[in-house]
Amino acid sequence: MIAPLLLWVTLSVEVARAADCAAPVTTIDLQRALEDAEAAYVALDDVALSVAGQTVQNGIPCLNEPISRTLAASIHRFVGLQSFLDRELDDAALAYAAARAIEPAYVLPLTLVPEGHPLRDVYASVDLGRDERVSVPEAKGRLTFDGREGDERPSTWPTIVQVFDEEGRVLSTTYLLPGAPMPDYALVEGRLSPPTFKLEFQTPPNRTLLLSAGGAAVAAGGLYALAAVSANRYHEVDPPDSNLDALRATTNGLTVATWGVGVAAATLGVGAFFVGQW
Repeated sequence: MIAPLLLWVTLSVEVARAADCAAPVTTIDLQRALEDAEAAYVALDDVALSVAGQTVQNGIPCLNEPISRTLAASIHRFVGLQSFLDRELDDAALAYAAARAIEPAYVLPLTLVPEGHPLRDVYASVDLGRDERVSVPEAKGRLTFDGREGDERPSTWPTIVQVFDEEGRVLSTTYLLPGAPMPDYALVEGRLSPPTFKLEFQTPPNRTLLLSAGGAAVAAGGLYALAAVSANRYHEVDPPDSNLDALRATTNGLTVATWGVGVAAATLGVGAFFVGQW
């Protein structure tokens, strides 16, 4: 039994890390393993299928060559097949959708999947019109998704991302599930961190802002005094019942206004003495 998709992807990465990719894998090696897996499936040879599957799993993170679009589609179909065998039908459908998005004219061979087999329904179940992409930070070298260079990652279904250095060498190859984080890679210089904002003290202060701050402070003081008077009237021993709601509303309104004008005064005061720069 082959591991479910999520476990399979996780294990393939961890195995590659443990082995540290002592033996680099070529695209020819990977293609042969995929062909062996397909032949084992047709022959109903579970042992051979498991061996070939492990070879593919361990080989993807250790690829030392750029992956082609055709090979990427073959890998997605392999993941779809093994997910189907493990009854992970949603995962199988998404993997097959990734393959179909790359090679929409590909037809499943009858020798592999006979007419009427339920796998054919799963294969075509996802609408390719759902294809969505998200932008990723620009790499210092370059990125490819399923063998195509760019900075937009397929997000509806899995994708195979390769990271290259500035000389074109493959740094990593990762099978990414939808929603999985991108692998680590160096960003274009100058974009390693977002721009920072800083405040600088200015002398003399901005006269207009300073006068506005003073005016707002005086207004806030006046509103505070009115709010205090209204509050005292509200708390008198026996105010007429008909005035309670009106006094409460007046007091609350004056209090809110006091805070608003006070915040404006403080903001204008800071703006008078400090200037922000990116």
